[in-house]
Amino acid sequence: MHFERVSLETLLDSPVFAGPHFKRVDLDPGGPRPVFLNLFAEDEKDLLATDEQLDAHRNLVRQADRLFGARHFAHYDLLLALYEDRLRMGLEHHQSSENSVKAGYFRDWAKNAIERTLVPHEFAHSWNGKFRRPRDLWVADFNAPTRNSLLWVYEGQTQYWGQVLVAHPRTFGRTVIAGRFRARILRHRGRPRGAAALRLQRRGGAIGKRAALRLVRLLAHPARQSRARCATGRPRPRRLAPGPDRQEERLFQGCRGLSQAIELLFKDGTDYRVKRIDYAGGLRYPQLERIEGAPDRLTPILSAR
Repeated sequence: MHFERVSLETLLDSPVFAGPHFKRVDLDPGGPRPVFLNLFAEDEKDLLATDEQLDAHRNLVRQADRLFGARHFAHYDLLLALYEDRLRMGLEHHQSSENSVKAGYFRDWAKNAIERTLVPHEFAHSWNGKFRRPRDLWVADFNAPTRNSLLWVYEGQTQYWGQVLVAHPRTFGRTVIAGRFRARILRHRGRPRGAAALRLQRRGGAIGKRAALRLVRLLAHPARQSRARCATGRPRPRRLAPGPDRQEERLFQGCRGLSQAIELLFKDGTDYRVKRIDYAGGLRYPQLERIEGAPDRLTPILSAR
């Protein structure tokens, strides 16, 4: 195998994926600067994707064109590894990105909405972070360390644009983003609570003042809408294998009033982790609800172009 001569910068920014089974999909047939989805898997059946699933990735490219206005790259290759025992990973490059998700990315499409936020994020990085980079993240050579005061632009703004790209109904859908919002709110609030106002901060004005914008509030409902896994927190806790939703609901409702923490057993590929949560309030599920009288700013932002 022979490659053309390239600069050191291009060489270091050009990853190589390999696997026993491979499939390449042209996401913009006939386009002036091609974009390909390159799939790698241990099991050949994991490469099988429906026309609807592939069209969602093609629409990602169309929406990125309309959002950013031009393709600065000569070509772009989305490298997507579908392996059960690999951790979820994403790494951006100028003309490609490294993405690793669970083997059932296509097979379990309806269940793995969160997995579908990775590729749009890394794709957006080609514009935000690579083609245009925050000033103190640029260095003259590979021996100089970067400064990260503008990392919030490099990653934060890319996360923003990635979610805008995800939200189009023909891409991956707005419900995926709503779920991300709920998860992020809970992460920052600590434990589940009742009604809580969500305040989104934005920078405004030449002097960088922060203006708080009340958009929605977070309500914790007892309705069953997720697939949590837990074990009751006893002095000597026993771990329960994942079961049907009703079993999990009974299990969590049985945690009410316990003086011991709830113990959660997480399985990620072949890795297991145990986390303890000091909570005895039973099942509660976050829902986003508009604050009466607040302007709807999210719909225009997340609407297709």
